[in-house]
Amino acid sequence: MRDIDLKGSGVRLDHSRRSLVELEREVLERFAGPEDLRRPGPQEFVDGLTAYIGETLMRAAGGKWVWGQKRSALGGAYGPVASADPVLALDPVAPVELLVDVVTARSGDRLTGTYDRWARAVESYRGSDRLWQPEKQRTMADDPLEETEALRSWLEEQETGFPGWVADFGAGCVWDFDPASLPALEEVLRRSVDGPAELSEPGHSRLRDGAAWYLGETFRRRLGGRWIKLKQAGNRNFPTMRGLGPRQTHRLTPVLALESALENPGRLSERFAAVSET
Repeated sequence: MRDIDLKGSGVRLDHSRRSLVELEREVLERFAGPEDLRRPGPQEFVDGLTAYIGETLMRAAGGKWVWGQKRSALGGAYGPVASADPVLALDPVAPVELLVDVVTARSGDRLTGTYDRWARAVESYRGSDRLWQPEKQRTMADDPLEETEALRSWLEEQETGFPGWVADFGAGCVWDFDPASLPALEEVLRRSVDGPAELSEPGHSRLRDGAAWYLGETFRRRLGGRWIKLKQAGNRNFPTMRGLGPRQTHRLTPVLALESALENPGRLSERFAAVSET
């Protein structure tokens, strides 16, 4: 989102709900009303805002960009419209129309109000299908395809190999992606390694990756969210997640959570409870 110049504003463009709170505050400081949005000067900035708002909504509820069926609220060409995953039956949102509403109402809650409505629709649908995830059409704002493929490959490898992981490390325990199984996951780690340093050794990569996948899937299947990328440091994989919790505001790096749990018994259950409540 290089068109959004927010240097010194403190706004973190990470497609989170919080970023929309900060962004709306910044928009209200810069624009007194709809007429200011129409001025030629800030047009590039407004275009960047339009793209960012739509991408943030679709990261929460999937979907794709479509071209508007009516002229933009700012006049001129037809505007882009964010359309959520069709199973959610949400009305499409034209981000530029939303910006006009922001600077007209000046209530500070227009962006998050829309985001929350989409997030609630996701949570409601997942109530009947916990494994479902909203599908978003790829755009230039997404991570590079090769990075996405690396994550997909890692996830498939862990899921396929999990029965073997259970046989080697977790026999006798119930692994049903229920938060009640998290203490058992901690116990498996403590039986196998003496602490975070040993867990990070190459010889324990299978134990570490399988445990990280199970932890992440337990959070995702119960609290929503999605895997977003696979970072690597030396021989270690660091898959990361975001969009967790009722308001889809939490992030999780499972490997780091496992390391913390080795030093703080009960930490995984505590983390799950904290995410589920906010």
